[in-house]
Amino acid sequence: MGKTIKFIRDQRYNIVTACAMVVGLCFMTAALIHKTELNTTTDGKRLVTVYDRGDKRVVLTHARSVRDALKEASIATAPEDTVEPGLDNQLLAEQYFVNIYRARPVIVVESNVRQKVMTAAQTASGIVASSGIAKLHDEDKALFASSENIANEGASTILTIDRATSLILNLYGKKAVVRTQAETVGDMLKEKSIDLGERGRTSVALTAPIVEGMSIRVWREGKQTISV
Repeated sequence: MGKTIKFIRDQRYNIVTACAMVVGLCFMTAALIHKTELNTTTDGKRLVTVYDRGDKRVVLTHARSVRDALKEASIATAPEDTVEPGLDNQLLAEQYFVNIYRARPVIVVESNVRQKVMTAAQTASGIVASSGIAKLHDEDKALFASSENIANEGASTILTIDRATSLILNLYGKKAVVRTQAETVGDMLKEKSIDLGERGRTSVALTAPIVEGMSIRVWREGKQTISV
């Protein structure tokens, strides 16, 4: 009886081992066939997939750079467009994915100045950086809106920038340039989470309006900070 049970166990082990070997052989064969088909299909060419304004195009090419691959596929780009990877990026691997972000006109409004720029950037900071306008600070506000007069303005997107007011804040003896959207000194202190407490004092009234370049000193009665 014991020999019979051992024989059955041995047979089960052999069957499981054989099945595992067959499965492994199938995977190896499939991988080899896929590699052979890839080499046969590409014949040393590179597979470049291009994504352009929602369209997908697959190009099989011997080109050595992204620029040459797009030229071979008759895909034109403008200097303002953004291509990732870059146009001069060398194609060394067998497969690449290329994204083209097309530039479009955006009207940037700041104060009373309206400037039309061509850019592929999608964010406010990116649009500002690509147009040569002074960079945005964290306190600046940027608002996107749709143009109501595309025929005359020639752009469907309007970016309005509301710059924060900069001032010099002397906080307990330490000077720094700060920016704020607050209208009064008191609101600015709240915005910066500065609690005067009972002994806190300011050189300017809390109700005073914020003015560009103004200087405000904050100190606490009975305590001073001296920087050397």
